[in-house]
Amino acid sequence: MIAMQSMKTGLVLDPRTKIITLIFVGIISISGAYDGLKFFPRLAISLLPVVLLFLSRRFKLASIFTALLILSGFMEGYLNQNIHGNLNLLFTVFSGLISRFLPALIMGYYFLKTTGVEELIAAMQKAHVPNIFTIPIAVMFRFFPTIAQESSSIKDAMRLRGISAGIALKNPIRFLEFRFVPLMSSIVKIGDELSAASLTRGLDIHGKRTNYYQVKLGLTDLLWLLLVLTLVGLYQLAS
Repeated sequence: MIAMQSMKTGLVLDPRTKIITLIFVGIISISGAYDGLKFFPRLAISLLPVVLLFLSRRFKLASIFTALLILSGFMEGYLNQNIHGNLNLLFTVFSGLISRFLPALIMGYYFLKTTGVEELIAAMQKAHVPNIFTIPIAVMFRFFPTIAQESSSIKDAMRLRGISAGIALKNPIRFLEFRFVPLMSSIVKIGDELSAASLTRGLDIHGKRTNYYQVKLGLTDLLWLLLVLTLVGLYQLAS
């Protein structure tokens, strides 16, 4: 829970605002193109997650992502149209991967780091999302951070036993046995435990539930959503 709250030092948005932003950023960054009048609104939409990182005071990480996105946009919008041959193919692949997938990944990272499970559940219940969606999302939201911690523990245990990454080159089968067999066992166990914990907390109850977290769309959320929808509208007008 501490890790989830560590970035809540700047702009605080409602989980529903983050989800809407994630959807628009993901759709436009993956399906859009850097050509004509669409260049600037699409670049602005791709930079929205970076703005959130800056407002959360993750300046170093946000600066790196900003440089990568601007570089990929320049390569896709200008260099790819003026360079031919194998170099064009290299630029196309590099810029395409970054410009289409990095914005959504950044927004997903921001969402995970700034949203607690309890807040997410409260927001989804307030939005009248059915339990058939709420329970799996709540489980998955806890699942990936837990698996990351488990993987780190397995890595530390291997290091204590003198098993380094060099063994992957000498005996890859043995390395997979040491690293991934315990991890796969942990994945199955953790999935069952998280599912049971969610049900124990009463997430499957169909009546009205109280919640410690009171979420609501404030002025900050409305202004941010207005910015997002304005950029999306400009992008659609330029299409």
